[in-house]
Amino acid sequence: MKESLLKRLFESRLMTTDEEFETFDSTLDELCDIVKEDDIRALVNILDDNTTEFEVMFRVIHVYESLLKSKFSYEQLILGINDIIAISPEWSRIILYRILNHEYSRIMFKNIFMEFDKNAVNNISQLMIEISLQRAEPPRGGKPDQSRCL
Repeated sequence: MKESLLKRLFESRLMTTDEEFETFDSTLDELCDIVKEDDIRALVNILDDNTTEFEVMFRVIHVYESLLKSKFSYEQLILGINDIIAISPEWSRIILYRILNHEYSRIMFKNIFMEFDKNAVNNISQLMIEISLQRAEPPRGGKPDQSRCL
């Protein structure tokens, strides 16, 4: 049952019609009570930069964040980021911002990140460098833009 709900969520993720929107929203409601740590990667794979409903899609992040407790859950998150980084760089960036701005997540990420394959480490490291450069760029007024931090 859970697999079919995750599949339905994935298939309606762009939410280009009212029907897809309703399907996505109701399916996510159904999944909230039954997802586990081993579903984090699948949840991250739902995130798509081409969605028309950013706010609704953001609920997916809240669902998987409620599951982040163990090393395994963070491993699933990193695998998910690596899965979507090329096709959904904006969602990947949002996830990484949230990790960097949450102390426990930052510590967990730091402790396990280098255990991953070289390709994943390189991909995610490159995006983290872009994030750090973006945060360091002063706006036209010359003062750092604190609003960029999530």
